Amino acid sequence: MNKEKIIQYWDNYRASDEAHFELMSYDRKKAAEIMEHPPAGMRYGAVLILMFLRDEEWHFALIERPEYDGVHSKQIALPGGKQDFDDRDLVHTAFRETEEEIGIPQSALELLSDLSPVYIPPSNFLVSPFVGITSKEAHFVKEEREVAQIIEVPLMEFVNKQSVIKEEVQIQLPPYQLKVNGFRIGEHFVWGATAMILNEFRKAMRE
Repeated sequence: MNKEKIIQYWDNYRASDEAHFELMSYDRKKAAEIMEHPPAGMRYGAVLILMFLRDEEWHFALIERPEYDGVHSKQIALPGGKQDFDDRDLVHTAFRETEEEIGIPQSALELLSDLSPVYIPPSNFLVSPFVGITSKEAHFVKEEREVAQIIEVPLMEFVNKQSVIKEEVQIQLPPYQLKVNGFRIGEHFVWGATAMILNEFRKAMRE
C-alpha cells in the first residue's frame, strides 16, 4: 500500500467511538457527555498515530512511559501530551508532542484524520487522537525524561492479525489489580485509552 492509497483511504473517514466500548476497562462516560458538562479542572491533550515506512513496510509508533510516581507509569501510549497555551489547536499539540517525544519534525508530518476523543478519569484528561503519516525515513530520537522506549509496530500485522485479549494489570488506585481488555504487541500489553483509540484505528483500516 503506497502513501497515496493510505491518504485516499482516510479521506472520507468519520470518527465513531463504537469501537471504544470493546476495550473499556471500567464504566466510563462518552467523551460527548463529558464535553457537555466538563469536570472541574479537566485538561485537554492530543496523541498521534504516526504511520511511517520501515524496510518498505508501513509501521506506526508507540512509546513506553518511564517508571514514575503517577497513574500512567510504565504504560504503553501514543506520542502526545497536554495542550499548551501557545498551541494553535489540538493538531498542533499532537504534532508538537510527537516531535518532542520521538524526534520527528512537525514539518515531516501530514494529518490524515481525527479519531474519537477519549476521556481518562484517573488523570482528568480529554484526549483527542489524530492519524498522521510521514513519507520521510523515520529517525527516532526519544526524549529521555518522557519516553523509556519507542516501539515500532507493523501496521497491517496489527490491523489484520491482532485480536482483543484480557489480562490482569497493576494499577495505583483501588482495587490495585484489574482484569482489562487490550492488545498484546510483542512483549507489551496495551490497554486503557490507548487500546480504545487503537481499536477504532484498527476497525477503520479494516473497512
